[in-house]
Amino acid sequence: MTRFFTAVIGALLALFFYRPTYAADLATCGVSEGYAYYPKIGMAASDPAAGRWSEDRISDGRFTLTLAEDDTLDLLVLDALGGIFSARAAGGLVRLAGKTDETLTVVVLYPERSIETYTFVRDKEGKAEAIWTVNRFGSAVPKAAAFRASCSFLSF
Repeated sequence: MTRFFTAVIGALLALFFYRPTYAADLATCGVSEGYAYYPKIGMAASDPAAGRWSEDRISDGRFTLTLAEDDTLDLLVLDALGGIFSARAAGGLVRLAGKTDETLTVVVLYPERSIETYTFVRDKEGKAEAIWTVNRFGSAVPKAAAFRASCSFLSF
């Protein structure tokens, strides 16, 4: 029995500390501004601001879309506390939804919690930006939001 638990713990540690040997950055984006909607349910039920769209901003946020050597995508997010958050490490499924000469769209699904879409764009003037949405449904505070962020790097 002890061998079994040792093997399980070893496997879990290997998964936790696994990092791809090489990852290429596809996009790096900064401050996000947009609008959010919190329905009058759950913890927001008594909030007078709930039930309507309101301006929203993630002023300290940054995110980077990466492509690993094995062709898997990941979204790395710098959170408000200064920590790096990996969508894949948190159980998110990061999938390519579509690509054109000017755009790249990925979907991040956190099963039973939320869905996010990210479209990275290079406009005709060469400026890079991301437009992204979140629909959080598996929490005490459901939320729908749409954001825009300037990107300092975009390569696809």
